[in-house]
Formats: sequence, structure tokens, C-alpha cells
Amino acid sequence: ILTLDDTFQGALELKGELLFVRGKKLFESEDYAAALKLFEKADELNPGIPELEKYLGDSRWNNNRVKIYVAAGISLVILLVAAYFVYRKLYFKKHLRLAEMFMLDQKFLNAAEEYEKICKLKPKSRPLKLQLAKSQIEAGNSKAVMILKEVLKMPGDQDEVYAELARYYMKKNDLSTEA
Repeated sequence: ILTLDDTFQGALELKGELLFVRGKKLFESEDYAAALKLFEKADELNPGIPELEKYLGDSRWNNNRVKIYVAAGISLVILLVAAYFVYRKLYFKKHLRLAEMFMLDQKFLNAAEEYEKICKLKPKSRPLKLQLAKSQIEAGNSKAVMILKEVLKMPGDQDEVYAELARYYMKKNDLSTEA
């Protein structure tokens, strides 16, 4: 004769078997975290089944392996982003120093090239654009006017920009009268 306890125990065993079968499907689809949860519940209901214990152990190992891979991937991304910003900063400083050195040596075309490189990193930097325009003026390049027009659209004091425009046209007139 079956008692109520026997029936209840049989239902729990059946539920444990169903959880185990669902867990195996999740394990096969490589959803180790979900499979692990089902295997743990199945093991609570039906402890000591060797095949279940094997899947439970494998799920724990694979779940931890996935977590390690994800953590390593995130760490690598963070490291790469940090390296990128360090590189940008060093690149900026290097080319700014070169541009300033070329300006002092009156190698204005070289200075303009360096300022163009760093203006690509900081395209909204008014001081850099102004320095680029100054180097272009000294090099006698008409690009200076276009750059100064860009700077005029940026917020800030416009007096220096107009002074550089005037200097460009005066320099241009001096060069044309000398010829």
C-alpha cells in the first residue's frame, strides 16, 4: 500500500528527473549558468545520482570558466582603452612640442603639419586652431584664412583672430609688392 509520503516522495523524484532533463538540454546548448541552477535543484530532490553529479560538476566548471573568460575579456578591453588614451596623450604632447620647436626654428610648414595632426585629436580646440592658422600665415599659405574663419565661429575673444587675419593680408600684400 502506498502512503501519502511515498506518493509525495515519488512526485519529488519525478520533479528532480524533469529538472535534470531540462538541465541537460541547457547544458548541451552551453547555457551553463541556467543548467547549473536546475542541476542543483535536481540534486536537492534526488541526491547521489552519479550522472547528475557529473553534470553538476561539469556545469560548475564551465560556468566558472565562462565567468573567467568574461572577466578576462572585460579586463583586456579596459586595458586597451586605457592604453589608447595614454597613447593619445603622448601623441598629442609629442606633436605639440614638435610644432612649437618648428615655430621657434621658423620651419613654419613643418609646424603647420604638426598642428594639423594635433588638431585632428582636438578639433574644437580654439587655441590649437589659432596656432595652426599662425603657422600657416608664417608659411604664406592661404589655408590660414579658412582656419581663421573656423576659429571665428568658435566662442571666445575675436580680437586676436581679426589681428591674425589682418596680419595674413598685410603679409600677402608685402609679398605681392616685393615681386
